[in-house]
Amino acid sequence: MNGIAVSGTSSSRSASLPGLVLKGQVVEARQTMLELFRLCRASEWYLFDLFSDAYVALAITEARHQTAARLLGFADHAAGRRNLRALDGKRIDRIRATLEGVLDAATLQQLMAQGQAADEEAVCKWTLQFNDEEVAR
Repeated sequence: MNGIAVSGTSSSRSASLPGLVLKGQVVEARQTMLELFRLCRASEWYLFDLFSDAYVALAITEARHQTAARLLGFADHAAGRRNLRALDGKRIDRIRATLEGVLDAATLQQLMAQGQAADEEAVCKWTLQFNDEEVAR
């Protein structure tokens, strides 16, 4: 995952976004993502795609499997359109394997397709929601 630090957040000035997620510091990660999303909106989504694997990692850490599948679809799409490889391919592969064990193949494919078609605002909403049921509404 991208190790770029997002400064300006109260509790995580020196910590990288992916590091916070990997350490299970989800409150701090959410605060940092909120600030990141604000900055990305202000810069017409510049660099937003570079953090897409962190969005997936947060959802999987919180056991939001349907959301993680959507965000994985977005991350795959973002990597393709920016000509990027997955920033942490091994972690993404583990997440994909976890999702394959929890969701049936058709559901996983459908959710990933939703993510591939999503815009940045949808990704922000999915990343910061607290449970999979919020998407169903």
